[in-house]
Amino acid sequence: MRSRRIALTSAGVLLAGSLVVAGGGPSYAIDGDECLDINEVGEPGENDVTQFAADGSPASALQVAATQQRVTELTGKVAGDGVTVAVLDSGVLGTGGLLDVEAGPPAPGATRTRDLVWHQGTLLAGIIAGAPDEGTGSPVGIAPGATIYDQRIYDTGADDDDLTQVDADAIADGLEAIAPRVGRGGIRIVTIGVRVPADTPRLRAAVERVTERGAIVVAASGERTDLDAESPEAVFRAGEDRAESTWPAGYARATEEEDAIPGVLSVTTTGAPGDGGEDAAPEGLILFSSAIDVAAPSRGAVSIALNGRYCSTYVASTAVAAAEVSGVLALLMTAYPKDRREQVITRLEATASGATRVDPATPNTRTGRGVVQPFEALTRPLSPDRRGALPFGAPPEREAVPAQLPEAAPDVLASTRDNAVWWGLLGGGALVVLALLRPVLSRRR
Repeated sequence: MRSRRIALTSAGVLLAGSLVVAGGGPSYAIDGDECLDINEVGEPGENDVTQFAADGSPASALQVAATQQRVTELTGKVAGDGVTVAVLDSGVLGTGGLLDVEAGPPAPGATRTRDLVWHQGTLLAGIIAGAPDEGTGSPVGIAPGATIYDQRIYDTGADDDDLTQVDADAIADGLEAIAPRVGRGGIRIVTIGVRVPADTPRLRAAVERVTERGAIVVAASGERTDLDAESPEAVFRAGEDRAESTWPAGYARATEEEDAIPGVLSVTTTGAPGDGGEDAAPEGLILFSSAIDVAAPSRGAVSIALNGRYCSTYVASTAVAAAEVSGVLALLMTAYPKDRREQVITRLEATASGATRVDPATPNTRTGRGVVQPFEALTRPLSPDRRGALPFGAPPEREAVPAQLPEAAPDVLASTRDNAVWWGLLGGGALVVLALLRPVLSRRR
């Protein structure tokens, strides 16, 4: 089977999850074929069924099965039911493993070929809404009841081997195409697994358009792609902040020139490639950024390949992490159907691993507010208001000030009454004295 590799573009864009890294075996088992190696639509059965519940896998770490079960217990529905998630990527193969896929017309940069030629769109869709394994019942997608809206924004280049360069216009094309379908009853979550290093007015306007209609844009924060030693991204440097080269994820952070765009979530991943597993130092892979909101584990995630069978991700990927967060958001929307966008985001961020130890308003450049905790986000008794604010985040109550008694009106007869009282006391006292002295005076006579 021929495997197409993504070419590094002049903009330095690499589709997340496509790195092939040599190294020893992982710290936990990753079974089944690598999703990256299945980049042509083939006959089902060409790759082995993946083992789903490996210790340390993202599904295990995120307690996906328990969280899905709890959603069903609370609502009687499958996690993701009633929620539509748009995937802006290389296209999604509608297979038996994806229960509900609606395909929109491809954006202009993705019309060269009819067939899908790259795995990533299907990979992300499977992580969001893949059906459980028929044999074991183990979860694949985090929100299998969700509808996937496939918005293809790239495919092959002129030689049919290299992928078209993904630039800001390609992402903007996809956002503009889905905008009319965004809102309650339509698309509520937009997953973007690619990133571009340059911001453009058109891209910002397209992101604002879909967020103003109520969508949450979940964007991958990106990995290191340009390994040229002179590139700012080549190696980690202390104090690194790549927020201004990770678009559209960078819109989650305000700059001196522009405000943050409400509804944009920048997502990174934990771990790094190699034999260190999820605990390995991430500096060689992950771009650190002040725009990052949350993180999710991604290495070893199970999804669906272009041949319809299950596959695994062998490399940590911010695109996969973005898909996982999209699935968690869809799950929360099923459980809390009346929540506004801001309330759903608060449930996610306030229960992330770092939110209980630090001010939720001050994320760090490595994992933002921390690693998402789906079960906590679902079950912790939070009451965010319509703006997403929590009671503990409100200003402290002021001390009660005793009410002041009304000032009495002036009494113009007060002095007269006082004098009368004194004269009365004196006169009364004189009468008492006279009464006591009367017997004495009478005997003297």
